[in-house]
Amino acid sequence: MKERTRNDQNLNMVLLDILSWMATLATIGFYLTGLIDCKEIIDRQSAGTTPFLPFLTTHFCCGLWLCYGFIKADPTVKFVNAAGLGLSAIYMVCYISYSNNKSRQFTLVILTMAVAMGIEYYLTRIIKDKRVRADYLGLACIITTMLMQASPLFTVVTVLKTKSTETMQYFFSLMMTVVSLIWFTYGFVLQDSTIMAPNISGVLLGLIQLSMFLVFPSKQVAAKKAD
Repeated sequence: MKERTRNDQNLNMVLLDILSWMATLATIGFYLTGLIDCKEIIDRQSAGTTPFLPFLTTHFCCGLWLCYGFIKADPTVKFVNAAGLGLSAIYMVCYISYSNNKSRQFTLVILTMAVAMGIEYYLTRIIKDKRVRADYLGLACIITTMLMQASPLFTVVTVLKTKSTETMQYFFSLMMTVVSLIWFTYGFVLQDSTIMAPNISGVLLGLIQLSMFLVFPSKQVAAKKAD
């Protein structure tokens, strides 16, 4: 019986190592999709209609998850979100540099920083119990992750009006679905509901976005089919 338990533990450790590497590579790949937006911004020398909110919510979300990783002493969560924090900061600098409404973006950044400082003060100064602190921070992580995942859905209204998915990125939606599925599995093996909860919603939201590409192909695809 003890031997079987030991084997199960070893199997879980091997599975966690595999999932850890998969989550790290897939998530950093997902964060690197922001380079596509930055390239487009630099090419046209303007932020144009590219939304700023996804960059900001990603930055805020990664900051919270980084703190959660430190509380849980999870190196995978810490490394991935440290990378995401740095990349999203670069994307925001790129966006603001070519924005015609810099004051609005600076205001959003300042407000977000104020919220982050408020959360940090509450968790470190008011909440003394480490377990309660982890639960509250986990709840904040779940909420912000769901907001980050749902932010591309704002373009769904445009898709429904134009009957075209040109305003959506297929690769982004695909990566979000894959990454969320990997992290859900990682959280399931760890039995960490904080990791599982936002990622099951990420899978569902990603599938909704991918379904849009089946129902409403881009105009370029539609034109090729017509030819």
